[in-house]
Amino acid sequence: MKSFLKILTLIACINTFAMEPETDLTNPKYSELEILDHVLNPSSNLITINSQAETLVLIKLIRENGTIEILENLDLETNCAEGIATSRLDNRYFKIKNIQTYEIHGEVECGKTNYWIFNASEPTGQVIAIYDIAMKAVNKMSRAGIINSWTSKVNFRFPADGDYYNWNTVNVSRGDHWDVVGHELGHAIYDQGNIGAFGGGSHKIDQCYSGALALSEGWASFFSAWLSIDITDINAKFEYLVPRRAPITIEYIPADVCAGPRNEWRVTGFLWDLIDLAYDNESAETAFETLWNINKNKDYGDVKELARDLIRNGFDPILINVIYKQNFLEEL
Repeated sequence: MKSFLKILTLIACINTFAMEPETDLTNPKYSELEILDHVLNPSSNLITINSQAETLVLIKLIRENGTIEILENLDLETNCAEGIATSRLDNRYFKIKNIQTYEIHGEVECGKTNYWIFNASEPTGQVIAIYDIAMKAVNKMSRAGIINSWTSKVNFRFPADGDYYNWNTVNVSRGDHWDVVGHELGHAIYDQGNIGAFGGGSHKIDQCYSGALALSEGWASFFSAWLSIDITDINAKFEYLVPRRAPITIEYIPADVCAGPRNEWRVTGFLWDLIDLAYDNESAETAFETLWNINKNKDYGDVKELARDLIRNGFDPILINVIYKQNFLEEL
């Protein structure tokens, strides 16, 4: 029995640490976890008239840099008689919780446009920011016709003691760090799609390690980029991912980053070059869903296996070799 328990403990550790980011991205003011009430309210409301006299609720998130974003809409239940709308952040694909699943409650005036305003600097706003990333994933995968691959509900836990994925749970310390949230969700989608192995051990984004770990980490960042970065952006980059090297540019990888397919940053760059529309000595312009349908259930050991599989599935070998060499600085 002791041996069996020891094996279970080892498996649990591997499953967690294989998917931990390079550093603990927890902001110091969240170092002591704040237990939020599961019922959350907007910081403020704004009501305007619309020409159709429709009852609309739009979510505004004020970022720390002052920019205002209109986010993916909540699935609301509206009670006009009581002037309130509610949404439980739990659907077929994901839920967001700490001890209990979060619920958003806010005032509404029916027949008008209601803006619910949240601040990203506040924990309530960060729950909304997590919801936004998760719904982007649902909506983009639905439009791409691949949502059926999302077979298991993903649990988001916020606030968490760090940013990592384990056992179908995405742990988030800062919900407004869009690229980190997308990266950890990317691990969950990679897992459900059985794209490849996870690997294990420590990893620095500019160093080399196992091919399996580089693939799993690089693919997770690729998924985050697909969710939130314009594929025509010639300066595509992450804002918060790995502060030591931020911003993490994915069109142009710094020369001091370890060369070869055992580096996650270069894996992200390779995959991004397959789908982006920003010409940088290559013109692949492949749809994300095309890659997904080829890659799912392949359980690749590293990105070399993935690249060679693309050629077997009809991709131009010259093009794949050009993109491969451009990113990994070696021949396929």
